[in-house]
Amino acid sequence: MKKVDGGGKTWFVVRVSEFADKKSADSYGRQLKDQRIIDDFFVTNK
Repeated sequence: MKKVDGGGKTWFVVRVSEFADKKSADSYGRQLKDQRIIDDFFVTNK
């Protein structure tokens, strides 16, 4: 976990898993958000 400030927010960056593509990762993030497990997310390829 890494704490990063950006875009007017404080992010706690956590690598969840590796996904086959960006669409799959985004879908998983939306599921977590819909379940109110997380407030927000972003997907990166780094």
